[in-house]
Formats: sequence, structure tokens, C-alpha cells
Amino acid sequence: HFFCTPFMILRKEPHLIATFDKDFYGEELRVIVVGYIRDMNYKFANLEELIQRIKLDIQIGDRELQENDTLASYAKHEFFY
Repeated sequence: HFFCTPFMILRKEPHLIATFDKDFYGEELRVIVVGYIRDMNYKFANLEELIQRIKLDIQIGDRELQENDTLASYAKHEFFY
């Protein structure tokens, strides 16, 4: 499921799985990419297939962040403050 090596060069498309109190359009965001869920080169047959896969990606990412203490520790990382 969640896989990364230090030598990978990937196109990164972060998905923010959070609720925000305000609109941050145009603001600077800080993100730490800690892995990836799937190959971004996959061609979906239609929009519905893409939507379903994004929903699955969210479930996978959310589960990994909750179950992996190392990944969960990034939420309080000094980089974000």
C-alpha cells in the first residue's frame, strides 16, 4: 500500500484530508511527502472510476496516518510551526 524509497523521483499530488476553518486559496502551504499510494500514470476509463479511486486513496492514506506512529508524529513536526 504505502511505499517510498529515498531514490524515487515522483510527481507529487498531495491530497489534504482535513477540515479547515478558513479558505487558504493563494496561501503558502507546507507539506511533507512521506510516501505514495499509487502510480500517477494510471489511465482511468472514466471520471467515475477516478472518483472511486480517489475515495479509496483517502481511506488508505487516512488509515496509514492513524496506524503508523512515525507518520502520525509529523502532524506535530516543527516544520509546520
